[in-house]
Amino acid sequence: FFSGLQVQEVACGDTHTLVIAGQGELFSFGRNQNGQLGLGHTSDQLSPQPVVGFEGQQVVSVSGGAEHSIAALASGKVY
Repeated sequence: FFSGLQVQEVACGDTHTLVIAGQGELFSFGRNQNGQLGLGHTSDQLSPQPVVGFEGQQVVSVSGGAEHSIAALASGKVY
């Protein structure tokens, strides 16, 4: 899936995965019962999906918990 994109960081929650690739683009997949994938819905995803809410921003670090995710941007903002 990440062909042509260098993977920078991978983080896992209880049943979901977060990946920073390319120039700081964030992708997520897995269980999404509480919206922890950050995709604007609660449908589970079997393959990596771009988190479009961060389009145009550089994600520099991510972390996943049991049913939540945290992302830090190069701008210093944390979500």
